[in-house]
Amino acid sequence: MISRLNFYRFLMRAGCYSLPLFACAFGWCIASLLSQGRISLHYEEVTHYILLLLFMSLVWIIAAEASGVFRLEDFLRERTGLRQATRAWFTTCALVVCALLFSRQKDASRLFMATSALVLFCGTLALRAVLRFAILGTRRWSRQPARLLIVGADAVARRAAARLRQASFADCAIVGFIQIPGQRVKVRDAPVYQLDQLEALPLSIDDIIIALPPHLANRIPRIRQRLESLCRPIRAILDLGNVELNDRMFQFGGLHMLDLAVTPAETPSYNLLKRAFDLIFAALTIVLASPLFLLCAVAVKLTSRGPVLFKQDRVGLNGRVFSMYKFRTMKVATSSESDIKWTIENDPRRTIIGKFLRKTSLDELPQFFNVIQGRMSIVGPRPERPYFVKRFSAEYDRYSRRHLLKSGITGWAQVNGCRGDTSIRKRVEYDLDYLHNWSFWFDLRIIFQTLWITIGGRNAY
Repeated sequence: MISRLNFYRFLMRAGCYSLPLFACAFGWCIASLLSQGRISLHYEEVTHYILLLLFMSLVWIIAAEASGVFRLEDFLRERTGLRQATRAWFTTCALVVCALLFSRQKDASRLFMATSALVLFCGTLALRAVLRFAILGTRRWSRQPARLLIVGADAVARRAAARLRQASFADCAIVGFIQIPGQRVKVRDAPVYQLDQLEALPLSIDDIIIALPPHLANRIPRIRQRLESLCRPIRAILDLGNVELNDRMFQFGGLHMLDLAVTPAETPSYNLLKRAFDLIFAALTIVLASPLFLLCAVAVKLTSRGPVLFKQDRVGLNGRVFSMYKFRTMKVATSSESDIKWTIENDPRRTIIGKFLRKTSLDELPQFFNVIQGRMSIVGPRPERPYFVKRFSAEYDRYSRRHLLKSGITGWAQVNGCRGDTSIRKRVEYDLDYLHNWSFWFDLRIIFQTLWITIGGRNAY
């Protein structure tokens, strides 16, 4: 079973890593045909193209791995992989063009570069389609499925058997179950044996799968010793009940640890790339929109009594409370009222200018100073007041996981209409989707969508 998976991964990586070479070779042929042979390589130009190919291959490999273009688990989940392929392709092309401009390289044919880039993109999609068809076809046409013996006979083993039989990349046959003393048998469709019958099993086995509930995990070392006499690879399925598991296990201080709540905030790309982008974007916005800042401040001051800025405690990264800045859009009220009262449509507390500022989202401009301070990001889950965080954490499962990322001025939930008095459950779903799929390109997409819908002012009151 594992050997088949490793073979598939090898095929995908071999194909992925060779794509730049294929793209350059095929691109050169197409460019030569389109130019009717006017493009030719001289001896002194060969070095430039070889260095270009090596740089393009290196960037492509890094971008493809980071984007998951040929990650087996994601590879079989999608039909085209257009999003991952576009992300890796765009990164590669952008860095190659920047390298050519930086090195002032003028010898490279533009027709060759354009055709190579096109072939790289189309070749990626074509290779994914071919490999996916071949892998799924291998499962259908395979005459020899992987023969699995499952240690366990309760509901956990039954679920494991069902999932293994449904595996899309390998044909698995369950040849038997091993009942652990004290277990209630809840499995069917295969014979059940006792643990003391291992040496006399009348079975041909390829792999052994241990599928036990958490309260029996302490028996695994002793069971493994008993299973070693079968001379077969032994795997163990992690089942922690309803706890969501991630795919990262690491070793620290001689201990094996499994991530149960992984956050992009622990990655260099989030801490460096995202932070650098936040600083640059926020600083440029503050400088370019400074006249707008001034107009909003004057309008707020002239139309109602009270301070220009409204500061309110919000919950951010890792549950830390910070003061979020906004242009004041409502009449001055006590903090106890503003901290626990939800804003509704046609709220009578709004000032004359406040309605306009909320409709156009101009009231949120001061939050760019929160970004400069590092308390917020341009993109992330919207920060909520401590009162509502405590309330929603008790009412909605996984709500607190939103705080594994920095809060944002805009976010995936906001661009999908979850702003203001909307469904908290849907908002949590979008925020968790953003948490699990964060990337720099995802942030850019959300920013462009925000700019597109800002004029409409959906749910902004």
